[in-house]
Amino acid sequence: MSEKEYALYLYNAMQTRRIKSLTKCIDLGQQLNKEVSAIAGSRFVSEEVRQKCLQFHAEVVRSLDAELEVITQINTVVMAFAEYIEALPDTFDKEIMVSRYFHGYQWSEIEKLTGKSERTVLRRHKKRIREYMVLNNIT
Repeated sequence: MSEKEYALYLYNAMQTRRIKSLTKCIDLGQQLNKEVSAIAGSRFVSEEVRQKCLQFHAEVVRSLDAELEVITQINTVVMAFAEYIEALPDTFDKEIMVSRYFHGYQWSEIEKLTGKSERTVLRRHKKRIREYMVLNNIT
């Protein structure tokens, strides 16, 4: 994996939109689980409907488990990378990384913020991504 590909992966992981979306799906799935369980447990439901509800319930549980695993994986990546950024000794590099990954700024915004050229910003960013990949044995 190149520095550019990994940087894009980290950028997407650091933006919480996906986590918020997955969390909402889990919440809705849990509500759905309660409703399906209530229907399956009702004495007014035929055995055929009860079995379909139980099968659907099992599907929902598997899906929720998979989504929770994704959130856990994203959080693991995010926390490790956030700790790396926080520990950066160079304030300029830290400013670039915080602006990009915590705030989600575009490169043009980071250039204006730092007062440095695009070439300088991208070179320093690439250096830090490469360093992080080496430190974590990411290839």
